[in-house]
Formats: sequence, C-alpha cells, structure tokens
Amino acid sequence: MLRRTIPRSFTSWDNTKAHKNELHDKIRKQLRDVQLPPSSYDTAWVAMVPVQGSHQTPRFPQSIEWILQNQYDDGSWGTNLPGLVVNKDILLCTLACVVALKRWNTGRHHISRGLNFIGRNFSVAMDEQIVAPVGFNITFSGLLSLATGMGLELPVMQTDIDGIIHFRKIELERHCILLFLRLSGGKKHPIGHYIRRCRPILQRRRLVPHPLLQRLPLQAGPSRCHHPWLGFWRGNEIAGVKCPSPAYSAPPRPRVLPPPSPLTLPRAATGLGRGLGNLQDWNQVMAYQRKNGSIFNSPSATAATIIHGHNYSGLAYLDFVTSKFGGPVPVMYPQNAYSQLCMVDTLERMGISKSFACEISDILDMTYRLWMHNEEELMLDMRTCAMAFRLLRMHGYDITSDGMAQFVEQSSFDDSIHGYLNDTKALLELYKSSQLRCLEDDLILEEIGSWSARVEYALKCPVYAILERLEQKRNIEQFKTKEQLKIEGFKLLKSGYRGVIPNDEILALAVDEFHSSQSVYQQELQDLNSWVAQTRLDELKFARLMPSITYFSAAAILLPSESARIAWTQNCILTTTVDDFFDGEGSKEEMENLVKLIEKWDGHGEIGFSSECVEILFYAVYNTSKQIAEKAVPLQKRNVVDHIAESWWFTVRGMLTEAEWRMDKYVPTTVEEYMLAAVDSFAVGPIITSAALFVGPELSEEVFRSEEYIHLMNLANTIGRLLNDMQTYEKEIKMGKVNSVMLHALSHSGGGGRGSPEASMEEAKREMRRILQGCRFELLRLVTRDAGVVPPPCRKLFWLMSKVLHFVYMEKDRYFTAEGMMASANAVILDPLQVTLPPSDSGTL
Repeated sequence: MLRRTIPRSFTSWDNTKAHKNELHDKIRKQLRDVQLPPSSYDTAWVAMVPVQGSHQTPRFPQSIEWILQNQYDDGSWGTNLPGLVVNKDILLCTLACVVALKRWNTGRHHISRGLNFIGRNFSVAMDEQIVAPVGFNITFSGLLSLATGMGLELPVMQTDIDGIIHFRKIELERHCILLFLRLSGGKKHPIGHYIRRCRPILQRRRLVPHPLLQRLPLQAGPSRCHHPWLGFWRGNEIAGVKCPSPAYSAPPRPRVLPPPSPLTLPRAATGLGRGLGNLQDWNQVMAYQRKNGSIFNSPSATAATIIHGHNYSGLAYLDFVTSKFGGPVPVMYPQNAYSQLCMVDTLERMGISKSFACEISDILDMTYRLWMHNEEELMLDMRTCAMAFRLLRMHGYDITSDGMAQFVEQSSFDDSIHGYLNDTKALLELYKSSQLRCLEDDLILEEIGSWSARVEYALKCPVYAILERLEQKRNIEQFKTKEQLKIEGFKLLKSGYRGVIPNDEILALAVDEFHSSQSVYQQELQDLNSWVAQTRLDELKFARLMPSITYFSAAAILLPSESARIAWTQNCILTTTVDDFFDGEGSKEEMENLVKLIEKWDGHGEIGFSSECVEILFYAVYNTSKQIAEKAVPLQKRNVVDHIAESWWFTVRGMLTEAEWRMDKYVPTTVEEYMLAAVDSFAVGPIITSAALFVGPELSEEVFRSEEYIHLMNLANTIGRLLNDMQTYEKEIKMGKVNSVMLHALSHSGGGGRGSPEASMEEAKREMRRILQGCRFELLRLVTRDAGVVPPPCRKLFWLMSKVLHFVYMEKDRYFTAEGMMASANAVILDPLQVTLPPSDSGTL
C-alpha cells in the first residue's frame, strides 16, 4: 500500500476551511503590520532618561507607569509566561525595572517584590549551564553595581555578588584576548608577543578601554605565557602558538566565531556602558548612531548614551518610539524590514508561501527599494542585509553584491565593541548568501564565503543542493511551538528579543498543506506505476525502474502542476532506461536502429524494429512524447511534439557516440571532444523540454531556438555530466567507458605517467570542480537576471534541475545506492510528519 495513515494527533485538529481561512488572515495581518512586543529591559532604560537640564524629573513618565502596571505576581518583569522556568533574561529585566523605579524613588512595594524575586532566584544568575542573553555577565553585574550604589539592599550574600563580578572580569578579559588573536594575523609567535604588538593597535582603534589595556601584565619570553587569562586555552594551540598547561583547572576553550549582526549590539552598548562606567569610550559607541538619532535602532542603547550625556539628539527618537507604543518600547525600532523578511523566509521554509504570494511580492518590492536606496534599516545589519540579498536574488530581482561589500573583511567587525559577540544566525545568513554567486569574479561574495564558512558544519548541504520539499519537512518537524519554547526556554541574543513570527498558526498550516500534498503525490505515483506497465518498460529486465525515486525529484523541487511533475518523471524514467540500454544492454545494431527510429519519428514505419526491446523503448518514448504534447496544446496553443522529439534525437545520438567509443576502445584525444557527445548524452533535454510546457507562459518557436535556451540546456547538461563523472569515474574506467576526469588526468600527465596516477586524478577532479563551479555561477546568473527571451518560470526549471543533480551526486551516485534515495523519496511522498500540533481553541492555536 502506498498510502499511510496520518497520526492520531492530527485527526483532532480542526482543519475546516473556515479555520484555515482564519489562520491565513492572522498571518496576512502579521505580514502587513508587524506587531512588536514590549521589552521590559528596554523600557526600564528609557524610563531612566531624565528631562534635559533636570536630573530630578523623568522625561518618560509613561514608561515608568508601564513598569508599575506590568509586574508579575511573583515580583518579576520580562517574558514570564505560564510554565516558563525562571531564566537569566527574566532576572535581568527584573533588575533593570527595579533600578529604574529606584532612580525616581517610586513604586516602593514593586521594588521590594522585585528584590525578593531576585534574591529567591539569584542562583540562576550563577549557573553557567543556563542559557543567557549575550553579554549577561557584563550587563547584570553592571546593574548590580548600580543598584547597590543607589542604596538598594539585595537579599543576596556578598559572596554571590562577588561571584558575578568575577564572571564579568573573566568575560571581559577573555574577549580582550580574542581581539588580540584576531588582530595577530595568524603569525606564529608567543601570545605575549601578540599582546605587545596589538596593544597600540587596540588603543588606536579603541577596541578595548585604555585603562584595561594598561592592566595587561606580560612576561616576555620566546615561548612562555604566564597570563592567567590564557588558562582556558590549556594544552591547545591558538593561531599556531602552543600555550603551556597551567597547574590549575580552567574552563573549556570557547568557540571562536566571527562577529555578529548589530542585533546584539544594543546589549553590548548598554552593558559595557553600565558595566565599565568611565572605562567605556562613548565616542566609539556614538560612531554607530543612525540617521534617526538612535544607536542601532535600539531604545536601550540610545537611552544609555543619553543618560551618559553623549546623545541628546537621540531624544527625538525616544520621543517618537514612546509616543508610538504608549510608554513601553520594543527591543528594536524600526525593524519592519528584518521582521518581514524573517516571515517571508519562514513561510518559504515551511512550504506555505504560495498562499501569501501577493503579500510576499509587496514585501520584496519594498525590500528592493530599500536596497537600491542603501537604507540603514537594511544595510547596517549583517543578518538583515544577507537575508535581503538572498531572497531578492532568488526571486529574480536585479541586484549586485555591492551592498555586501561592508562584510567582506572579517576585521571590519573587530573595529567595534561587538567584535566579541557570537551571532551564528547572522553568519549563517552571510554564508548562504555567499553561495549565490553569478559571476566568477564576484570577489565580494567570494571573500564573505571564505571566512563565514566557519558555520559550514551546521549545513547539511549547500543551498544549490537543497531540495525544497525535503528541507520543508525537516523544518516543519523542527519548528518550535509556543508551548515548546516555554518548556525549552528562550535562547536570546538580546534581552526581550522574541521575534514576531506566529509560530503556531504557521505550523498548523504547514502540516495541513504537507499532508494534503502527500495525498496528491501518492495518487500521481500510482498513475505513474500504471504508465510503466502500459509502456511495457517493466518487461525490460535491465531497466532501473524506480518510479518513486524519479517522481521524488519532481515533487521535491515543487514543480507547480501535476502535468509538469508527470512529464518530468516519465522522461526521467525513459532517459534512465535508454541510458542503460546504450550502456551495454543493447547490441550495436539495436542502438543504431533506435537512433534511426527516433530520427525518423513519425516515419518510423519505414525503418522497422530490430528487436522487441527496441520496439518497447521506441514506442515508450514516442507515445509518451505525443501524449505530453497533446496535453500541452491548451497552454501552448500549438503542438510542440517536434521539440520533444528533437531533444530525444540529440540525446540518443550522444549516447550512440559514447557506446561506439566503448565498443571500439576509442579514447577521445581531448576533453572537448568527449564533452561534445557527453553533454547531450546526459539527457537533461527531454526532461526539461517536456516539463517546461506546463510551468508558465506560452513558449514560442523563438524561445526554443534562442541562444539563451540552448545555452541554458548546455549548462544544465554540463553540470550533470561533470557531477556524474567525478563520482563514477572509477567504476566507469573498469567498465571501459570514457570519462572527463580520466581524460583530464591523461592530458595533464602527457599520457606518459608523469607523477603518480592518484595525484593526476586529484588534480583532474579539482579542475572539474572549478569548471563545474563556473557553470553553476553562469546558470544562476541567467536564471535570476531580469532580461531574457526565455520566461522566468522556464528558466527556473534549469536551476531546479541543477539542484536535483547536485543532490544526487553530492557524495556518490545515488542511482547506484538507491537505499538513501528511497529513504528521501519516502520522506516526501509517504512518511507522515513526526510532529504534534498544539490544541485548537475556538479556531485559535
């Protein structure tokens, strides 16, 4: 049986049309109007801002009132949802609100309850195993110092407070050393040498407060390093330098990642400001002031600079934000671009973006305008900029990578206070964007890719080898509901930052859409099995008939219609079977007979069949092609079977040439001679030509005859041929078949065995990978550009084919190891989702 039952947990979900419409409406509303939740932490900082010229009067009393009205029963502030365990973010928000109230001597009862909450849960702050917002030790300790300086008596032992202060010292010192190492250039010298050489650089760039630099005790020596800050690198080699193992135990070595998005900077600015006091160089912070007067669009960072008397121009920004939100403020404002792009990305990753095509188009149009005008909201945040670039490029907007130039040099991040933070998500966005190169000389994306590749371990496979439906299933199963977030706790970059994505509604729609599509896939697969029997292909014992696997390639790339998926799959099965026939199952007479039959096409009766095998193959190709062409007549306004037949003739002609080489033991003299036949024989032509008839607008004769269409076809065939050759050359050499890797190795060894055969093969594979990369760049450039004779939906087919080919041949020829491919096929077509939906409550999840 193909069909499998949906888990019981799904049957209770209210999937009526009315409920689904309600879910759609909620998501559309969120796409149009981003709702930013209030941040207790940021509101507390804004509440501490005094009236200009009067330090005894608050400028934003409405923010103080909001703090008074929004304390939880347990005395806390922050995102203290029912069932959510106390975390460091809640402690930080609570302490900030207590300090804000004490600043104006109001809310005595609220202060008392807040202090008691902190006292009861202070162990959370001391627990290094609990996830914390970035810079927590610096910020929390700074607020503790401020609170005690105000006369607040925390119900906490002094030893615990000293412990927090110690954590702050360790964190600051550790980040100083990370900066030293980043500025060292990777030269192999003792650590002390780095510090002495980097001290003037750090002072000049103001990366570390000057007084802190002067407290760097160094002991010079050729290979000695006695500074206690380096203890956590015990027994490890950093930047080529061997550090001695100290006699004491130390924390494990931290992961050194490139610096993050400015999303994390407000915490750094306010935390360092309060945590370091006069050690902070506020001029360095002010270098990041936006045109609207804010620091990184962050109310808390902006308030901190105003409180320290360095940013009175930011008052207008805070006036506007508090007026807009009525007292409380969000973590960041504005962040419409970031939030909306996150929504678009999430909807696409979950497989439900088609339902919101109009809204997504509007958002991307707006993003394109921001990109073209170099707007700060988009361009100054690394993650937002990278995500915008990726989405715009893949949706066909004509943009260059110039906007990413600011992120080329990793060292550019080290020139700021946020060089010590770790934002892996931002790096992930940069890394994915770097894989969308259209030009070989796009040095911007090349450089970004070279250093952001540190997060490559987190990627299962590159963007150009991901099959959307398979990835969407994984995303759905890993998607976090609100309840799961409560149980697991929030992982934060900045206090109060929760994002604005309606998780439960998106998950419900994604699950429903995925299971609905599986029902369609299963029915179409049954029809394909019937077609295999009707064409008698199952009578050919040599044929690798794998309808599930071949259909999976059509379903996994989300071909838009049943006709496109069926045509794609039928021709995949046919080309694979014909390829097996030419690989040795047919005699030379039979091969030549089949080529002549396809060349004559409608006149095949004049030729006759040399065997039953040839008859089965020809009629399978002939009748299927005619059926596809007839089905496409309403869309194409004409019968285009000639184009399908022509693509088949090019394919079998190339296959016959390769077969003759094998039988005659002929080796082409050059790779170019080999590729003339091998490109067409890879057989992408019939697959794409047939599917293209059902994916978009009418395809005129001009389109099929255009240089662009021919070039796209050659690129797709070349990509497939090179991928196949690199993975199967060892097996094909044993079979006596010619292969581009072997030919390149022979040409570079002069045929006389210069160097070892293994070295020649490795060099050949490197060269093939370089050519492959160039073809992929050129293909993506053609697919994503604005102009062109070939309509965009048709162009996209060539890119989707490239993704399938990279997926199949990324590690090995999966057609010869069908077990892995079958598992992937079942995941998309048969296997139900492993996910439990939240309960529906009167239509609201």
